[in-house]
Amino acid sequence: MSETRAAIGVDIGGTKVKGGIVSSKGALLCRVEHDTDVHAGTKSILGTVHELLERSGELGVNIECIGVGAAGFIDSRSGTVVFAANLVYDDPK
Repeated sequence: MSETRAAIGVDIGGTKVKGGIVSSKGALLCRVEHDTDVHAGTKSILGTVHELLERSGELGVNIECIGVGAAGFIDSRSGTVVFAANLVYDDPK
């Protein structure tokens, strides 16, 4: 079975963390959604990514990249969220 190329996208919102797997042709292969735990920091986000990676194995797709989006100010050099108005986020690692 040949693997389909795909990407993972995660959107960190004030009330929900949403993620999905999208094929290289733009088809949505999988979608997950969880309530945002503003006190969990990166653990919540990484949990969503790990869940999607597990699902990618079940789907037989090859993840080539992962993108994470959050509203607010992002340090472009480090890729970290500096300020997000809708999140209480105090997790430097």
